[in-house]
Formats: sequence, C-alpha cells, structure tokens
Amino acid sequence: MAGLAHPLRAVVEALREIIPRAHGDLAEGLKWNAPSYSVEGKHRVTLNLHARDRVRVIFHCDARPKGKLGGRVLRDESGLLDWASEDRAIAAFSGVDELRAREAELTDLVRRWVEATRGV
Repeated sequence: MAGLAHPLRAVVEALREIIPRAHGDLAEGLKWNAPSYSVEGKHRVTLNLHARDRVRVIFHCDARPKGKLGGRVLRDESGLLDWASEDRAIAAFSGVDELRAREAELTDLVRRWVEATRGV
C-alpha cells in the first residue's frame, strides 16, 4: 500500500479503516493486487482499484460457493449494491465525502455479508 499511486487513495485508506471495523473476524490480506478481507481463510470483501474515478468494493464468496444459495446473499435496503450474481455484489465510491455519508450503510452490509456467507 505504501507505493499505491491511485487518485482516490484517500478512499482506499478510509475503506481500510471501515471494513475491518465492521466485523471483528475479518482479516486483511491481498487478492487481485488490492486489499481483501477474509474470514477463516475465505475472502468475502475485496477492493477493486482498476478504475481511476472510483473504488469498487466487491462482496463475494471467495472463489465460488458450493451449490446454489437460493437467491441473493442478503437484502440490500440501502440500494448501495449492484448485483453481478446472487453471490456477488459491488458498491462503488468516488470520493471520501460520499463514502463517509454512506459509512453506516456500508458497515451494516459488510457485517451482514460476513454472517450470511459463513459456511458457504
């Protein structure tokens, strides 16, 4: 992270504070050359830093869940998530102010995602 040259580095740093605080079992590591958060060795939330105008937060079930989940992993009343599949969703932030305004919602989603995907 010391050498990260991303125009939204402040967003990345804020996410690195918010995400692990959302659930005490999350451990930070690297996946896809970006910060990633896992529980019991299974990645659940990973940052995607490819775009220069936003930082994407990928909610996922590590490689792939075993079997069907029977629908989306959780209900998102916040509207923050864009669903790529029933087991993969994406939130995006283009600035620190936007992130801080939605911090409580993001924190809740991270906490509920970790709980909903335990054992998957």
